[in-house]
Amino acid sequence: MTARWISVYDYLADLASEGTQSITYGTLAVTLRHFQGEPVRRDHLAGMLALVSQRCAVKGEPDLTAYVVSKHTGLPSKGYAGGDPEVERKNAHELHRVRVWGK
Repeated sequence: MTARWISVYDYLADLASEGTQSITYGTLAVTLRHFQGEPVRRDHLAGMLALVSQRCAVKGEPDLTAYVVSKHTGLPSKGYAGGDPEVERKNAHELHRVRVWGK
């Protein structure tokens, strides 16, 4: 699972560099399946997102898991431990936009 959560971090960082648009859990799972060639179980996705969240915290970065939301509520699940998702997405966008685009 280590390589998978790193690819989730990279994918969400790329998403953040482009804007503040969120992605649903289902869409993320389908995207991972497309890139990795095998289905992603719900409990594995939750574990990968927890590791991404921990990495963001250790690095002092906004929580990228704020980008992953329920299709029903438009909000992160109850396992989300970050701050206000909109603020986290805005701050992550600013950070990763500068890293990728230099502005």
